[in-house]
Amino acid sequence: MTTYGEIAANAFEAVPEKFEDRMRRIRRQYRSRLKQPVAADAPWFVLCVRTGCEKCVEAALSEAGVDVFVPMRKGKARKRRGRWLPPKDEVLMVGYVLIRCVCSNETMNALMSFEHVAGILGDWEKPFAVNSEKVSKIRCKAGSGDFNYERPVDISVKAGEIVRIACGIFSGLTGEVVTSNGTGKGDVVVEVEMFGQKTPAILPLAMIEKL
Repeated sequence: MTTYGEIAANAFEAVPEKFEDRMRRIRRQYRSRLKQPVAADAPWFVLCVRTGCEKCVEAALSEAGVDVFVPMRKGKARKRRGRWLPPKDEVLMVGYVLIRCVCSNETMNALMSFEHVAGILGDWEKPFAVNSEKVSKIRCKAGSGDFNYERPVDISVKAGEIVRIACGIFSGLTGEVVTSNGTGKGDVVVEVEMFGQKTPAILPLAMIEKL
């Protein structure tokens, strides 16, 4: 006589594997390629990940032996029950994770095998590269608190203004301000035109300058 447990087990096995899960499983076979050594001055690439999952992806990639970096900063000060709470650490580049590895079809497939990874900035054949000097500056400035939310800066912007990005992964590019900010601190949303389309980025005011 067939038991309830056997019926349930057979029903579970009969459920077809989701396409995304199947592709992720296939791509896992290439993960060992991510451990190939790279030069100290090799460029970094930018993974696009699910918002709020940056540190989770960083941990998974690090465990797999990938050179990975998620810049952090102090966030917004908050008041609760009449008391100001100390700012908490938060991700500087929302939705992005910096990684460094040998660029090949195998490694690109391996990166897509990690949960919460949506893609890579640019495209698989020619991903957007960030030189090592630029990443070193981001690391230094983030560590010094230059990008902290509460850090005062002498700049205010209005929606529609064209600004230049002076620091960060998009440094040297220009973009259009989406959200006004006249507080002298905090962030601003800037649309940067890349790869034939506009890419929104949340940037500290300290990263931009007026033209």
